[in-house]
Amino acid sequence: ANLAAIVGEEKLAKNVNGDEAAVMGAVFRAASLSRQFKVKEVRLKDISPFPIEVKYTGEAKDASTPGKPFLTSIFNERSVLGTRKIMSFKRITDFGFDLQYGEVSAAHGAELSNQEIAHVSLTGLTEAINKFKDVSVATPKVKVTIELSESGILSVQEAIATIETDSSKKASLADKVKSFFGGSEKNEDVKEAEPRETDEEQGTAEAAKEQEKVAEEAKENKTAEAATNNTETSAKNETVPTTQTEKIVLKIQTDYKGIVPLTTIGKKDSLAKIQRLDALDAAKRAQEEARNSLESFLYRGRELLYRDEIMEVSTKEERENLSENLSTISDWLEENEDAETAEFQTRLKDLRKIERPLSIRAAERVSRPKAFASLRSSVTMARAVGEQLLTGEGAFHDSADVQKLYDACDEVLAWITEMEAAQAELPLWKDGVVSTREIQLRGNPVEREMHRLMSKKKPKVVKKEKEANATETKEEEKEKEETEKAGPKGDKETTEEEQQQGKAGEAAGEEEAEPAKHKKDEL
Repeated sequence: ANLAAIVGEEKLAKNVNGDEAAVMGAVFRAASLSRQFKVKEVRLKDISPFPIEVKYTGEAKDASTPGKPFLTSIFNERSVLGTRKIMSFKRITDFGFDLQYGEVSAAHGAELSNQEIAHVSLTGLTEAINKFKDVSVATPKVKVTIELSESGILSVQEAIATIETDSSKKASLADKVKSFFGGSEKNEDVKEAEPRETDEEQGTAEAAKEQEKVAEEAKENKTAEAATNNTETSAKNETVPTTQTEKIVLKIQTDYKGIVPLTTIGKKDSLAKIQRLDALDAAKRAQEEARNSLESFLYRGRELLYRDEIMEVSTKEERENLSENLSTISDWLEENEDAETAEFQTRLKDLRKIERPLSIRAAERVSRPKAFASLRSSVTMARAVGEQLLTGEGAFHDSADVQKLYDACDEVLAWITEMEAAQAELPLWKDGVVSTREIQLRGNPVEREMHRLMSKKKPKVVKKEKEANATETKEEEKEKEETEKAGPKGDKETTEEEQQQGKAGEAAGEEEAEPAKHKKDEL
């Protein structure tokens, strides 16, 4: 938007060429797959360039008649990867089928040396059919799930057989087994009650009536139970048929015809090979880095010999020595580009031993005066802070504490003066009497003393003024009370001197009375 406002909308090209389109597409695709970026969704789908078919033979009607062959296309040409298809088979025995590539165009035909992919065998169906043959009410169905993964790998995920069974038949079989073991229900008849026998030949009228009543009740019970038994029998004979679905997971055996997946041993061998290749790549990378480092140092060393700052801090012999070694190693490198990594590293180390003193002198010549000036400024500032702590407003440090800081500052300043004088006497091609790092560390004693003084806590101040003010306030309140007790105007007023004289007289009287009291006690 900002660029369009400057140059104009019509001057901005919004199209990309073929190379740019490929690169931008890859960038946006990678950004969309990553969770770290939020970009406009790029919907890309990988496809399979070849169709995939299933070849199988139908169920044979008898042993003498073979099954009819079938060929079904499950994935068409240019099908999207990452999809699943489910095929249904009506079978009663174990079976198998072939996965293969379908007919392709002439352009793709040359790429397929073998159209067969795999042969799949399903087992466990015959055993399941035999188990449920007495209760099965329909031809079993086998559903096979075939997946074409995101990587273009074809595989059979699962195979499930579905059998419809009659649950009422299961109950009748259970009843048969139960009756075989004597567990069926029995219908027991109720016998009629016989007349009671008495010892007396002549029965009374009440005894006769009682016998008739018992006989009628027994007859009614027999009729009712017989009707109940008939109802239960008819209900058992008229059981409503109900269906139940049984699902059996079949075993899958895949025999690949084309590219065979790796076995466990093959995977281990492949992993070991990858590790060996990684080690070779790492060694090659280290060799290239060592050779490049040596080559770049040769170019930098030749340039270093002609720089003014190096010529000022080095002798002619040192420069010639470095130049000869650079030439010798350069000639060796041209003849040994594929030398071992250790050889490159050794020669680079030898060159740096010769070059390093020259570079250090040049760098120290620039940084040493700056380090001296910085240290002197820091020490001067620390001394000023010490004076402020000793004489400033609210100062609580004693002179002994601050004197330690002064001593450290004086010692460092004297050392700076001494080192500067010694360094000035040395020629430039000699190593310095002190390095920049040593100068920086020399200020540590001053820094420690400063930290000690600044960390000291201010002592607590006794609140004397506040107590004095409180005493004066109490005396004023007492005088006010005595004035109020003296009464209104016209009465005798007492001056402050009279009050003080009276207090003095009372004190004298008390002193006189005290000795008298002691004498009395002695008597």
